[in-house]
Amino acid sequence: MKKYPGIAFKISIFLTVLFSIYLFNIRISTGGDDAGYIESAKLFLDGIRYPSYHGAFYSIFLSFFIWIFGINLSILKLTSLLFITGHIIFFYYAFKNQIRDIILIPVLLFTCVNSEILYYASQTYTEAMYMFMQSLLFFLIIKKYEFDDSYKLVKNHWAVVLAVGFILFGMSLTRNIGVITLLSLLVYLILQKKYYLSGYTLLSFLFFKLSFGLYKSLVWGLEKSDISGAVSKILYADFYNPTAGNEDLSGILIRVLENIQLYFSKYFLEVLGFGSLEGSGFIALLICVLFIVGFVIAYKKEPVMKFTAIYLILSLGGLFIAIQSKIGQMRLIVVYVPLMLLLFLWTIITAKKSHKLMSLINYAAVFVIVIFTMINLSNSIKESRENKSILLSNINGNMYSGYSQDWINYLKLSKYAAENIPEGSMIACRKPSMSFIYGNGRNFYGIYRSDQPDSLTKRLVDNNVDYLLVASLRSNPDKKTDQVITTIHRYGYYLNNKYPGIFELVYQVGANDDEPARLYKINWDKIKIISNE
Repeated sequence: MKKYPGIAFKISIFLTVLFSIYLFNIRISTGGDDAGYIESAKLFLDGIRYPSYHGAFYSIFLSFFIWIFGINLSILKLTSLLFITGHIIFFYYAFKNQIRDIILIPVLLFTCVNSEILYYASQTYTEAMYMFMQSLLFFLIIKKYEFDDSYKLVKNHWAVVLAVGFILFGMSLTRNIGVITLLSLLVYLILQKKYYLSGYTLLSFLFFKLSFGLYKSLVWGLEKSDISGAVSKILYADFYNPTAGNEDLSGILIRVLENIQLYFSKYFLEVLGFGSLEGSGFIALLICVLFIVGFVIAYKKEPVMKFTAIYLILSLGGLFIAIQSKIGQMRLIVVYVPLMLLLFLWTIITAKKSHKLMSLINYAAVFVIVIFTMINLSNSIKESRENKSILLSNINGNMYSGYSQDWINYLKLSKYAAENIPEGSMIACRKPSMSFIYGNGRNFYGIYRSDQPDSLTKRLVDNNVDYLLVASLRSNPDKKTDQVITTIHRYGYYLNNKYPGIFELVYQVGANDDEPARLYKINWDKIKIISNE
């Protein structure tokens, strides 16, 4: 019987690589965040800007590959495939021989065929790297961190303590919420009465944190921590509008309750393949109960699952405090789903023993995971078939295949503008990171929202913007209508009315009735002439 888990593990690796390849997406997502990580990596590599906005560690990692291969999307995305595969490997070895195979293997097989998780195997988002570091941390804590607690322990175990400190530092620099991982581990070690080890772990983390802070200060002139800005924004009543003031205690509590309901009844179920039951208080309550029961049972019986429960409860708790429900995203919870399933399945099976319930619960819980696995396998096969022609077209050199016409026109014009507009002139657009990628690494200036026109005009002048890229990006991405994103259109309309003739059409991609993208030269002299009159 001992050979079967090993066979299941090998099958899971094979399926992970197989479906990651069939679902591989060479394109940049229209959300633009993945392009932002690449742009930040290039700017970091060129010594222009430190990637302080988000995912600094990931952008720094990508910069190494950009240094060697240039902005090669296939190479950059392949690193994510390796991270997801590494996640599966360390996840298995972390929990192997620690929990029963009837719990570990179904969760492992579910993960390796889940299209929502495998999506990140070909994206330049932080999720794949974070899941890899997360499973590597669990492997080290479970398999390498169990030694006698003594002030002398660092003498023989300094390497693993430094490794854990580095991973904790990397996770905190990859996702702001990653700093909670340090807190989770310290709480676990203190509960295990490993006081010296907790202290050495904290010192190891601080060694990397302070060393990196010194580097930032000396090289980039930055004094603030990477999470300081994010922490201050947690209290905003409106993330995108600081003038709305800060949230009070009751507002934070409401935010947490809304997020529990949103993430557990919608996003968690969607990752499982069950479909959304958004707004279901029962589902949210059930999952909360599983967390509480799991922690109580693990606290008494199983250190491995105790750490798992502490990590999940604190990480998700921190997430629900930090994130406003109206900007919720599945990607924020997807990294925790395999661990959540593992904890829940372990809790149900272990609770059955504790309360002498019918053994049928055992099989029913596993059967549910198997059903979810089959649903996700079916979804992955279907999506693989749909992706085949697009992937082959991308491989053969058509990097626009798979985009809707509005995006094709926008990206083609970005490429034209990058190649034909003089380097000294900046080009303003709605999605500068995507224009950066398809414009062969040329920097564009982003206009993200409709500010007061005169103040926007001043910013454009101050940043040497001489051209405006106006696209017809759909308000509803799934349907072609007359409704488009008008952020830049409104500004152009105002400026053209105030200063007639200020815009001069330079180039257009796409027919007038086919979601065109237009490049305009801004004749700033018109403002001076009209002002003088």
